[in-house]
Amino acid sequence: VQGVDRHAYEALAKDLFSHWSLSCDGETRHNAALYMASCYALTNSSMHSKHSLVDILVLIPSDNPWVGATMSTLVRGMDRETLKATLLKLRGSMRSNSLSGLRLFRALLGAIEGEEQIETVSSFAEGFLHKCLEAFHCCGEPKGYSKIVVNATLLIIELIQNKQVISVKERLLALILAQTSTVLESWKKRQGGCTSAVSCSSEIYSSCFTLFATLLQRFPKQLYTCVPSVITLLHSFLRRCLFEELSEVAIRDEGQKFTRLCELLLPHKEVYKKHVICLLLEFVNGLERHIGLVRRETLLPSVYYLLDMLSKYEMQQLNILMDTTGRTLFRSVHQSYQKLHAYKGQ
Repeated sequence: VQGVDRHAYEALAKDLFSHWSLSCDGETRHNAALYMASCYALTNSSMHSKHSLVDILVLIPSDNPWVGATMSTLVRGMDRETLKATLLKLRGSMRSNSLSGLRLFRALLGAIEGEEQIETVSSFAEGFLHKCLEAFHCCGEPKGYSKIVVNATLLIIELIQNKQVISVKERLLALILAQTSTVLESWKKRQGGCTSAVSCSSEIYSSCFTLFATLLQRFPKQLYTCVPSVITLLHSFLRRCLFEELSEVAIRDEGQKFTRLCELLLPHKEVYKKHVICLLLEFVNGLERHIGLVRRETLLPSVYYLLDMLSKYEMQQLNILMDTTGRTLFRSVHQSYQKLHAYKGQ
């Protein structure tokens, strides 16, 4: 393909586009378009042609890895104006919660090189991050919504890990936390009785967990300025583990993920110790509502980490806030914590 004359290839492409709609179904047309674009991306195409190929890629609703690979090939060597036009095209496609727009920008982000391209993408980066957060509130079928959330969270993670492209400030962190919490809390309303709600919801839970864990690991001190948002999101994770209708496998998996979040919080206990009391009270509320042995045993390690964060003053406050039934139920939990988990020295 690389030896084919570019003008001859363009003529062939136009001829294909003018005839295939008469004889091909939608999937075949998409595959043919992707094949043609992938081949043409390897030629020494003009900047105008590269921009036209991006138009084709945006329209292909496919999980085919060729889409990302083709986008990466096109980006290499793009000048500033062509790259800017490409970014505008991708941002426009994300207005309709396009999965292709999310995936193509991720591919573009991994392919840029040189100061000029990095500078161009950085001027768009925060806008794309806001588009990802907007995608959390898209409407549609639960299955499609799940894919959009997963791809949006993956893109957010790649953006915040790229210091050259975006500088993450505290205001932006608080916004990400708030929107992620909204996703977890509103999912049950969105699923609308879908029979596959458990698998879809678990997928969303896992992607939100990965995003939150990344924030806790990369920006622990910056999160000190938005402690209420951190606790609110942790509360959303815990409520799902306690009260959602889940399979035993999902309960164990999601409970372990919540435990990991509590573990990441432990080194910063001086900041969070007064605030995690509400999480322990929610766990006690679950015990009062008979959450079941599997949930209880799965969440106990996370409760132990939360108890590690408390001083004697917070323990006193926790005791005061529980009613008689709660104290009785929590007593056995605290005894097992002292026996199995609490450090007693040599």
